[in-house]
Amino acid sequence: AFDRISGEEIRIDIIEDSLRKIEVFEQAMSIYHVIEEDVVQGINQVMGDEIEIIFEAGKPRFVNVRSKPGYSRGQFSPAGKKAGDLKWNR
Repeated sequence: AFDRISGEEIRIDIIEDSLRKIEVFEQAMSIYHVIEEDVVQGINQVMGDEIEIIFEAGKPRFVNVRSKPGYSRGQFSPAGKKAGDLKWNR
């Protein structure tokens, strides 16, 4: 199972060999596994004009989705589902 992100433009900020931020612009989409206390809780898929993922200690801590009203959407599927099972996966 892989996490993935896509869009027309992707910017990555790395400071002192540590990933700090990923920004995705234009038709931004991200599919990632939600993990709490080392247990996979499910898969989250988000889509919008822009997605920003903030990392702390090499792990994603915040996901911000920005879009015009009505243009962003998200879907959470509980553990046991695969990314291919999500209805609007591209």
